[in-house]
Amino acid sequence: MKKSLIIVVALLAISGVMAAMAFTSATVTNSASFTISKTTGALLAMTKGNHAAAYYGGPRGEAEEHLIIDLAKGRDGLSFGVQKNSTYQWDKLFQVTNNNENPVKLQVYLATNATQQGKFSIKGNGDTNWAWVTNALAVGDNKEFYQSGVLQPGQSVWLDLKYEAKLAQNNWQGTETPNIVVKAVSVVE
Repeated sequence: MKKSLIIVVALLAISGVMAAMAFTSATVTNSASFTISKTTGALLAMTKGNHAAAYYGGPRGEAEEHLIIDLAKGRDGLSFGVQKNSTYQWDKLFQVTNNNENPVKLQVYLATNATQQGKFSIKGNGDTNWAWVTNALAVGDNKEFYQSGVLQPGQSVWLDLKYEAKLAQNNWQGTETPNIVVKAVSVVE
């Protein structure tokens, strides 16, 4: 009995010491690596179509650093603009490829409230209907965006873009600068 009492006291003492050793914070460092890639070689890769309106550039002038969409570009890469009360369409303006290991759905929308004078619509190859894309900062659930079907790893979709300058006021002239955002959402369950 005396021996079992000593064992119980020893176990209580050891558990008390172990409780004192419990930590309230910890930092664990593991190695990780990644590569900053040009837009055509990224996990969500974007490739320009055969239009002057889609080209590659970057702040340091590096080729293929990122995709730039400038709908005013035309012949010889010069800027021309669009007319009031007109509709322009660019088929296969750019392609998005899923280089991730998981299937994804794409969401495409505008990230700023810059477009006040017209309406942007997008559709993917194989789609029959245009999706009106609005400002991501829209109030409530009124955001509009294009959503693709499921893109499996390695699968691509070409995106067509349409701009309708229907809202332009008679005396309005200026430059629109919306950011077109392509977001990939994993569909792995």
